Amino acid sequence: MQFEEVINDYRIESEPTNSGGGMCMWAFAAKHGRKYFIKEFLQPKWPTDDSMGSPAGKELRRADCHEFERRHKEIIHRLGDVTKTPGGGNLVTAVDFFRANTTYYKVTEKIVTASLSSVSALSVRERAVIFRTLVLSLEMLHRKEIVHGDLKPSNVLIQRGGSGLHTAKLIDFDDSFLSGSPPPKDQIVGDSIYAAPEWFAYTKEGSTTAPEALTTAVDIFALALLFHHYLTNSLPDRASARYSAPGQAVSAGERLLVDGRLSAGLNQLLVCMMAPLPGDRPTLKEVFAELQDEALLANRPVSRVRIHMGNPEKGETDDGDRRLFRSLQVCRRYSLLHRRNRQHEAGDQRGEKQCTSVS
Repeated sequence: MQFEEVINDYRIESEPTNSGGGMCMWAFAAKHGRKYFIKEFLQPKWPTDDSMGSPAGKELRRADCHEFERRHKEIIHRLGDVTKTPGGGNLVTAVDFFRANTTYYKVTEKIVTASLSSVSALSVRERAVIFRTLVLSLEMLHRKEIVHGDLKPSNVLIQRGGSGLHTAKLIDFDDSFLSGSPPPKDQIVGDSIYAAPEWFAYTKEGSTTAPEALTTAVDIFALALLFHHYLTNSLPDRASARYSAPGQAVSAGERLLVDGRLSAGLNQLLVCMMAPLPGDRPTLKEVFAELQDEALLANRPVSRVRIHMGNPEKGETDDGDRRLFRSLQVCRRYSLLHRRNRQHEAGDQRGEKQCTSVS
């Protein structure tokens, strides 16, 4: 992809760059008088008859390409249904996905954004609007069993709406996958800084973690990190410098240092959202309910506190850790009760169907 090149009628209007693009190049483009954002995937490449490699090798690479196409088209199809519902306008989804020669491209509308990377200077009311909008947008994905897979500040566009309040638009679904069905571990991508513990377990060399372990709970963990970043301009620190990412530290049972300026209620919510086990994390519906209390998002002038993801009964934590660990235990009990209730409801529904069929 080059400046002023025309690809499938899209004229490239800016110098392509890899900045923040991961395994992609991106640029702005125009087609039929409209402005777009176009992304060029560096991998996979469709092998032509003239490409290097054996016929058998080319067939394997074509099979990888077919799977790449299938996954992206499935996500685009499901997102198409989501964007037709109220609030779907806060999802910036693809308008085109195609292959030109050997290379794949994805196109979205060009969006003008306020580009806020922090909300710490905004009022509590504005913070609440942004957080709730983000949660509702993500919940639309989860209803369709879609995992965003790459939640981070650069994939959330914060802009001022007509009411004067800022709202959040969710972008970049290139790394999305269906819950419990991620790409193979040697192909899964996304920003590891915001990755969940199970993501690290899955991608670790020699790991036996099943793909089914990566569910929508991956996004819940990343969302907690996003909340922390937006309110404090930083991620939770790690007690050990051995780990470069929060999820990697939690996976190893290490400590996270959560900024003590966050309210006690938000601290407890983040503990639940960053639980080591995916099943112990709340659903987005539950997170949204907690955010109805806007006081949760008010900062307080105190120092950081530690959150330990281990077991205080073994003497691994101090008093502050024990208080927050008890919050985590409450989350776990609530999560178990919630799952049991859902199982009972599912059982009741099955029983009703059986009774109906018998009658």
